[in-house]
Amino acid sequence: MEKRLNPNLLDQLNSKELFTDLTENTKETRFKLDRLAQKTNLLEARIENTTHEMREVFTKLSNKISQSSLNSSKIDALVDRHNQIIHTFEVRMTQMQKIIGEQEIQLTNSLAELQLARAEIARLKKL
Repeated sequence: MEKRLNPNLLDQLNSKELFTDLTENTKETRFKLDRLAQKTNLLEARIENTTHEMREVFTKLSNKISQSSLNSSKIDALVDRHNQIIHTFEVRMTQMQKIIGEQEIQLTNSLAELQLARAEIARLKKL
């Protein structure tokens, strides 16, 4: 028994409306991808600024400590704190990279689904 498509469904598949929907979805996906790229770039710039600021602060603190001839236990405590901050920063950076990676996978999956939908539409148009 052969399945026949509803004529209304065929009209809808052949209509420009479906093409418009696909075009809009493609534009929306591109827009979201661009926004994600912009946010990623902004995040990377913020991370760079924060790292630079942290290094500057650490350098200033190290110079002050050297000049004021504090004992080595205070210097060790500051270095340990700095290393702890860097470790915390690295953990956060790793988490952000994981989130970005998941978003990239999600975007890739969405694009793959879009391609499958296009292929299905093309197949249905041939019917």
